[in-house]
Amino acid sequence: MHAQPSAPWTVAELAREAAMSRSAFFARFSRLIGVTPMEYLLGWRMALAKCLLRDGMAVGDVAERVGYSSASAFSVAFARNAGRPPAHFARREREMRTAVPVAGAADPERTGNANTVADSAHVARPESSGC
Repeated sequence: MHAQPSAPWTVAELAREAAMSRSAFFARFSRLIGVTPMEYLLGWRMALAKCLLRDGMAVGDVAERVGYSSASAFSVAFARNAGRPPAHFARREREMRTAVPVAGAADPERTGNANTVADSAHVARPESSGC
């Protein structure tokens, strides 16, 4: 799933890749990782999308890269997860890169909504593997 985030993954397909039954895979994954396989996949895709948007990739290209068939479907999912549409997220990231840092100021984008799946401690960070 990390190597092919755009693949149309299902729990059954992930279980097949792991050579396990669907139910055994789901139970083991959920127990070991702390979230369901599909929650993890969504979190991974959203974390990767944020990384790609920070790098300046166009929203439509990001959508395709993280497994969405349309930019609009991706935008809805991203906004639900990140609290703002991807274009707003990307614009804010550009502004933050060009802004002069103020001592003691916190970045609300990075410290604010930690309740999203992509910000969960259970999801690997694409920055650690290079997005």
